[in-house]
Amino acid sequence: MYNNKRKIAEKAINQVLVEDITNSTKKELIENGLINMTIHNQKHWLWVEEVDKENNQFFIREYDNGVLLNEYVYRNDELTLLKRYDESGLITFERTLIDEKQSKTIMKSNGKLKYETIELDENTTIEKRFFENGGLAQETLIIKGEINCETYYHENTNVSCEKKFNYGKPYSNKQYDENNNLIEQTNYKNGNPFIRRRYDEVGRIISEDIFDEEYVFDFDESKYKEVKKREIREYNEVGILIYHDVFLENDISLKRAYSDTGILLSEIKFYETYFIDEVEYADVIIYKFYNDFGILTRKKLECSDFYFLFIFDNQGNIVVEDFIEIQ
Repeated sequence: MYNNKRKIAEKAINQVLVEDITNSTKKELIENGLINMTIHNQKHWLWVEEVDKENNQFFIREYDNGVLLNEYVYRNDELTLLKRYDESGLITFERTLIDEKQSKTIMKSNGKLKYETIELDENTTIEKRFFENGGLAQETLIIKGEINCETYYHENTNVSCEKKFNYGKPYSNKQYDENNNLIEQTNYKNGNPFIRRRYDEVGRIISEDIFDEEYVFDFDESKYKEVKKREIREYNEVGILIYHDVFLENDISLKRAYSDTGILLSEIKFYETYFIDEVEYADVIIYKFYNDFGILTRKKLECSDFYFLFIFDNQGNIVVEDFIEIQ
């Protein structure tokens, strides 16, 4: 009889170690009088208690060398509660089955909450991470195995960053300062950045990057091709555009500067290929300069070995035209 009880106890210990003590084993524990008492295997032992006979609920404590390791609660053959402890008796892990679809898991370090997972149903999960002070640091919503939204927090509990995803690809990214002011926002197109705006402390746009595509003519292949385009715009404190740069395939294509009132002051265009009197030239730069009223005053066309210079009067007439070779 003793040996039979010992085998049943050892089987229960082995099963509880893998968090899968079966109903048949629990039935054997009851039939052999091993409920509400200690069952042991050398230094490893369990305290088994029948908490609720009607709902077949068991409470089990697992010890090693007298130190509490884990606590289990089974209800109708489901592990509904699991707690793990460190050597000092503090909880390091806790998993609760709320109902058939929902469960909650938490992890702690030195008694402080570090991580929490809530499974709302088979498709929806919320993951949380925490600061040392216990405040929420990060919250992630996962739907059907893919991240739907990630939210990060400052230690003062205000949101610091919010990332949204669409079918696993980035959709938007908002960043906030500690006072909850939006300081940067990026929108995505097909998972790639499309427009990025930066704001000052009162919500005015101070700069924006626009990522797009543009078709340009390839003279070598005699056809148009699609290239990556990026625009950078900067604004003054009252929201007026003062700088505008355009890049094609990471090479500068256009630079514009404006006055504080929005009047165009200068423009520089960069060309890989440029035709002058039907003659093809490579790496041409065209400079244009304007006065405070936006009237063109100078124009310079620069190649590798020469440049043209034009000076205009206030009516737009050329008053100086010069050709200079670069030695």
